[in-house]
Amino acid sequence: MVCLSKKFTLMLICTLIVSGLFLVEFCMAPVTVPSQPKDAPIVSVEIHNNPIWNPPTDYTNPYTGEVTYSFPGYYSLNGVIEITVKNRSFTPHTDTNHIYNIYYCVFHKLDTHSWSTVNLPKHVVYQSDSAYTVITITYDEKELSFPDHLYIAQEDTVFDFRIQAVEGYFNLGTPPNYFDAVFEGEGSAFTEFTVAIPARDKPGTSKPIIQPTSVAPSTNAPNNPQIFQQYYIVIIVTSACIIVVLIAIIIYQNKQGKTNPYPNPTHDQSLKNS
Repeated sequence: MVCLSKKFTLMLICTLIVSGLFLVEFCMAPVTVPSQPKDAPIVSVEIHNNPIWNPPTDYTNPYTGEVTYSFPGYYSLNGVIEITVKNRSFTPHTDTNHIYNIYYCVFHKLDTHSWSTVNLPKHVVYQSDSAYTVITITYDEKELSFPDHLYIAQEDTVFDFRIQAVEGYFNLGTPPNYFDAVFEGEGSAFTEFTVAIPARDKPGTSKPIIQPTSVAPSTNAPNNPQIFQQYYIVIIVTSACIIVVLIAIIIYQNKQGKTNPYPNPTHDQSLKNS
């Protein structure tokens, strides 16, 4: 009975794994982009650079009061990128599970990287109820894993941005990878612009040049089927390996039971004497 129970448990695990794969696949919903997509969103951008002044620090001898070392003051990077999108006319509607509306996908990368490496949006927001939607992205020298934050390792860093409007719905899942996220709807063309982070010691506001891009949105649309296909392959291969191992264990246990169905009394007696 114990042997049957183990076999049943192992086979149940195999069944659950395979069933889980099918469930995950049916949960995914890609963004579609027609051959002639709607115009790129109308966007304006302002960079508010607000560097933080860190005053000089004197280190003194606690016994004599003499200044032994002075650390000079310095500015650290800090600011806000404010992206304003002109909202489109759209009447939200609801089905049994979701509220459909327009949402904006924000893609960005370092200017030294390729867009082919960016398959999912970094930040996603529904459009507001007013005429404009303001998307705020902060930046500083802190390594924070927030979708609305940029980590800047050094000044003069340059980021490329793309904004896309999608008519549909989204569920973010777990950032920052979004492998369990869902983005569904019809996507527009991109609005593309470049943001150069100002120097540490230059507070103020700047406005980068905005222009629609002719790049085909399908290469970087949310839930790009290509990236999820690779993700599924990894899951399937891993699960297949687990199933093979479990089957091998069952076969091994069967063989052991057939080759040694009864205990060896001589072996047992020797163990007692020892």
